[in-house]
Amino acid sequence: MRRYKKFLIQIVIVTLIIFIAFGLLNLSLYKSEQSMLWINNSLRIKENYAKSINENKIVFTAGSNVLFGINTETIQKELKIPTVNMAVHAGLKADYIIYRTKKILKSGDLIIMPLEYHNFTWDGSFSEVKRDYLLTYDKDFFHTLPILSQLKMLYSITPNMLLNSLYKQYFKKVKKSKIGENYNSDTLNKHGDETYKKGSKNKVLTKNYKAFKIDKFYKTQGLKSINQFAKWCKKNNINFYISFPNTINLKDYHTEKYKIYFQNLIHYFKKNNIDFIGKPTDSLYPKEYFYDSNYHLNLYGSQIRTKKIIELIKRTVKYK
Repeated sequence: MRRYKKFLIQIVIVTLIIFIAFGLLNLSLYKSEQSMLWINNSLRIKENYAKSINENKIVFTAGSNVLFGINTETIQKELKIPTVNMAVHAGLKADYIIYRTKKILKSGDLIIMPLEYHNFTWDGSFSEVKRDYLLTYDKDFFHTLPILSQLKMLYSITPNMLLNSLYKQYFKKVKKSKIGENYNSDTLNKHGDETYKKGSKNKVLTKNYKAFKIDKFYKTQGLKSINQFAKWCKKNNINFYISFPNTINLKDYHTEKYKIYFQNLIHYFKKNNIDFIGKPTDSLYPKEYFYDSNYHLNLYGSQIRTKKIIELIKRTVKYK
């Protein structure tokens, strides 16, 4: 009986050692350089430009709805204020988007953040994009996450994924994707706007898109991140306005269920003294205005969207 118990204890210890070792291997060896390259290059280009501006500036950030949907070059020409598009990918999630944006802000700046609805409703769970980016390019931020979040990321990587990652690291050369085949930082203008978005791809026009999922309204991790950022901006004399993303105008968004959600969202911002620009219905557009997803406006759509946001800025923003 004692031998049996000892044997079981040994199995548990060995299993635990293997489990811990696998997590450490994932932490130290797992990378996804090829798929994350354009994100990292884009962030560096945008941050370098933002840091080169010595005067106060306007900064737009969120996920790719802003990358494709806002022409900050046009806004700068119209408002005569240096303007930067810091947006890259919504999958990086609200906390990391805010973290990277803080690096380029200074007293007197204006920041407008039309986050995707998936970031408003974000419950704190990780995304594959965020996991792969942090483990490849920003482990410092990874180590600031709650331990449970770190473990979930690490153990979402399977042995096969780790082996595939190692194979690509040692036998595949990391290089930029060809323009038109995948996203590429070479198609950004100096302000950080995506310029490769002419027309509409067939997959956008033919796909039957669904509205983002909503449950009972509550203070999500996404909304908490926004609230904390708003307080940080006030403390650092930065003008912060939340806003709403450009997305396809679906019938669902005009139903009572979504009207109530939008009302609750605006009520949350007012209750927490978070300034906002416009309303959700301001940025709903026909499918023909989109390039390759329900958040990516094409060239024509982004011109319409940018004209609208300029009007809202002139009408709403009060510089401190």
